[in-house]
Amino acid sequence: MRSIATKSSIPATTRQRLLANPLTGYATGLVTGLVGVSGRTISLPLQMLLLGETIKVAINNLFRFTLLLISICTLILEVSQLTVDR
Repeated sequence: MRSIATKSSIPATTRQRLLANPLTGYATGLVTGLVGVSGRTISLPLQMLLLGETIKVAINNLFRFTLLLISICTLILEVSQLTVDR
């Protein structure tokens, strides 16, 4: 009799990280919203403890996210202020 369960093509560690990353982000947002501190104050230790990231990788992740967020906000602001000459 053949087994119905099939092996996933995604390794277990990758699946754990796919679940841990959003949970870490959610926990960071929840705690910083309740306490009123900077997200980096909570996010950096959580990335190191829960995700096992090194300090350099955790800081790099925060920098990339901050840069992406600033870029998106700037783009939205610039597009909303466009005027069309007739």
